[in-house]
Amino acid sequence: MQLLNLLPRLSLSLIIFGFLTLVQAAGSGFVDKLPNTAVCNQDNLSQCSQPSLPIINDYATTLYVNGNRPENGNGSSWLNAFNNLDSALEAAAIYPHPVEIWVATGVYKPSQVYAPQGVIGGAYGVNTPKLRTFNLPSDTAIFGGFSGNEISREERNGVLYPTILCGDMTSSCLTPYIPNSNNDRVWHVLTAGSDLFPGTGVKNVRLDNLIVRGGYANGPDNGILGAHNVLQSLSYEHAAGGGLLARYGSTIELNGMLFDQNSSDGSTATVSEILEGGLLVLASGGGAVAAIDPNSFISITKSRFTNNTALFPGGSGGALENLMGASYSISLSQFDQNSSSRNGGAIRSKDAGDINVLSCYFNNNVVGPVPDASGGAIGIINSNLSVYNSTFAENSTASTGFGGGAIFFHIPFNDGNPHFLNVTLSTFITNFAAAFGGGGINVFGILPNSGSQAMISNCEFTNNIGGVGGAIYLDSIATKITNSTFVANKAQVQGGAIFSSNFGNAIFNSAIPTLAQISNNRFLNNTIVGVPGGIFPPLAFFNFIANTFSHNASSVISMAPGGGAIAVEFLGNAQIFGNTFTQNIALSSPLEEYSRGGALLVGGGIGTPLIMNLAHACIASNLFSDNQANSDYNISVYNPANIPDGVTLSTCPFFAKK
Repeated sequence: MQLLNLLPRLSLSLIIFGFLTLVQAAGSGFVDKLPNTAVCNQDNLSQCSQPSLPIINDYATTLYVNGNRPENGNGSSWLNAFNNLDSALEAAAIYPHPVEIWVATGVYKPSQVYAPQGVIGGAYGVNTPKLRTFNLPSDTAIFGGFSGNEISREERNGVLYPTILCGDMTSSCLTPYIPNSNNDRVWHVLTAGSDLFPGTGVKNVRLDNLIVRGGYANGPDNGILGAHNVLQSLSYEHAAGGGLLARYGSTIELNGMLFDQNSSDGSTATVSEILEGGLLVLASGGGAVAAIDPNSFISITKSRFTNNTALFPGGSGGALENLMGASYSISLSQFDQNSSSRNGGAIRSKDAGDINVLSCYFNNNVVGPVPDASGGAIGIINSNLSVYNSTFAENSTASTGFGGGAIFFHIPFNDGNPHFLNVTLSTFITNFAAAFGGGGINVFGILPNSGSQAMISNCEFTNNIGGVGGAIYLDSIATKITNSTFVANKAQVQGGAIFSSNFGNAIFNSAIPTLAQISNNRFLNNTIVGVPGGIFPPLAFFNFIANTFSHNASSVISMAPGGGAIAVEFLGNAQIFGNTFTQNIALSSPLEEYSRGGALLVGGGIGTPLIMNLAHACIASNLFSDNQANSDYNISVYNPANIPDGVTLSTCPFFAKK
């Protein structure tokens, strides 16, 4: 599928296309000539990208590195260049002012074992070649893409002269890179911050026009978990950040970077839980980059992350992970073919700060196969996410997973803070989610903080697939969906485009009817397609979730098919106004239960506790045409549990008063 065809309407995305073609052609491309992009939606200042970090100034010292020079260089010029990057970093660490390190084309591998403040192994305390790493000092920028005779950074060409930092000690590391043996790969190609108590970050680091590959973070970790498995601390973490590990308030800027074939592997991690009889690691992840601890911040611009992985059951964030208050700002970047086991095929954020995504492209990222796999591209748990002007194509969860083929936004219980999702001017094409639904976006709360909110506006959802909610799944988090287009999305059972509920609250018999407001959208040719043979059906999955979370106090007995465009179910509470519904379809085969509501289904479920069977929607100023169903072409109100006034449809009160 051509990237250009995926982004036909967004001018900023055309800028991305020009950049990404360059990077894909030869790895690390010099892209400083790109036009500047708008970084802020004035209607929502939380979407503003962070400014560049103040790293380089007129007083910076320049050190030179060229692997083809002899060993006795002092780094003062290309002629006298260091022949390894470790020496340049050691020199930069003792300079009293900022340092630029210019690195000529070639492959560079770390040779020094991590030893903050001279303590070999840091908090882990073990001298192992797996801890060889490029240890980054503060106020340092590393620039790649030089041939070895330039006098200005503007002369670089990363396409012709790639600079590769590699953690695979027995491979040539040249493109196309094929790892030799995981036993010969370091845990972190680059490291930022000292993990010696109480932990110290490095500030104002820039990595520019470099290829980082071959890291394999399969070491141990050590941490403390609080209620609901919230991470309280990590004294050391070597099962995350195969390409780069940033800790303790480190601030880093990545520009024009390529991270490929880095991995995390939690097979020796100890921060874990047992879920349904299986061991799941909780902190392992970020195959390419991991940012951990409050005030750690990484800004990523014009970079590409491809074929990075988070392995072992529970490993999350195939490319990026942030934990315990760390944040990312990501713009003009591409994530493709990254994968993880549990959460966030490309990006995972848990109990963290903000992730701001601007003008990025996510393609063919995958999460699974653990039973609650979620977020084919991005998985967010108790964190904030803002996405602006970005495209998600062909991302997926495993067929047995939770949901959110592209984005999974999850608030499992109230951690004392409201959390926010904002997705604007973005495109979702051919993403797939399993039984729990939301082929494009899954918004799922379980008794969340009542101030939490989601906003989805001016977006396009086309040909996404989910068990319920072909495009979007909503659950127990107040959400507004407005000015968006839903075309040819498909659900197996309910809500060809949108499924709206308060299932996560109803499981615990909490009658909090969190509101979904769906307004001024266009729904065209969305469909209920039935449950294919040989897969875990939505009904069984909903019942499994209800049983598991409630310790068998809650159940789901039946789910009537229907709602070609929208279904409101399981204590759902929706305001639906100003929309157009055209040619949406809810038709069943002769051997299946009748499908109801070609456009809209309210109700249709039976379960325990009693409130599971309730649903309400109000409608106003909608237009319906050519919708089809076995029963009720446009709107169906179905109360199979026969609860008086349990399933209702009304005119929205703000229209009724006029």
